[in-house]
Amino acid sequence: MYHLANQVIMNLSTDVHSEEESLLKKCALGDKLSFEIVFEKYRHKLFVNALKFTRSVPLAEDFVQETFIQIWIHRTVLENVKKLDCFLFTVSRNLMISKLKKPRGPHCQYELYSDCLDSSLPNGQEHAEAKDIEKKIREAIERLPAQQQMAFRLSRFHGLTHEEIAHTMNISKTTSQNYIARAIVSIKKQLRIF
Repeated sequence: MYHLANQVIMNLSTDVHSEEESLLKKCALGDKLSFEIVFEKYRHKLFVNALKFTRSVPLAEDFVQETFIQIWIHRTVLENVKKLDCFLFTVSRNLMISKLKKPRGPHCQYELYSDCLDSSLPNGQEHAEAKDIEKKIREAIERLPAQQQMAFRLSRFHGLTHEEIAHTMNISKTTSQNYIARAIVSIKKQLRIF
């Protein structure tokens, strides 16, 4: 009986590993449905891990998104991955360490949040105002149409160029520029900044 139970467990383990291997090969070839399956299976685990590291829900969400963006951009390596969960956590951890140590530019979200959450602010009122502004900006971004929002986030939060955005979103460079320009106009209107 014990031997039979062990055999069943081994077969299940082999089936899961074969399924994952097949899924990763499809992802490596650019199969978006397979990539969505991987995303849905692991996004919450990566979010919880990122939240422990950053202690910030928005930052954790952005790290998860950036982890999957980077994996999609470099998806051909997935074919050689043996343990997907270890690979995802390693990519996520490395991104968090590099981004928090060395932001990519003046519009980097991590700088924005660290400025807003800086404990050295002179008083609680300024801290509350900064948090309120951060919230309004985040809400304005979330109200953008999906494509504009993604292009804007890739540009401003992840530091991608128009060429990289075009490649990631499968659009033209001009379309990327138009999305971001429209997003900025829309955000300014929502915040009444002229």
